[in-house]
Amino acid sequence: MEAETLRGLEQHCPLRLTMNNGEVFDVMRPEFMMVSDYEVTVMVPRRGAMRNVTLGLLNIASAEPIGANAE
Repeated sequence: MEAETLRGLEQHCPLRLTMNNGEVFDVMRPEFMMVSDYEVTVMVPRRGAMRNVTLGLLNIASAEPIGANAE
């Protein structure tokens, strides 16, 4: 996935990021996502707390709005 594509979707949170291996990350707020040229760092709930997870852009298969923002 291109960094610019992901940056354009930030305003449509919540987003669902689906990885090439099938793993799914739901980003609930735009503040919970930081996009750089080659990766995105997201905050997701893990083990009862919000944790940072860094994902390689090349490994993201799709990004789509979820909930009320879905088209």
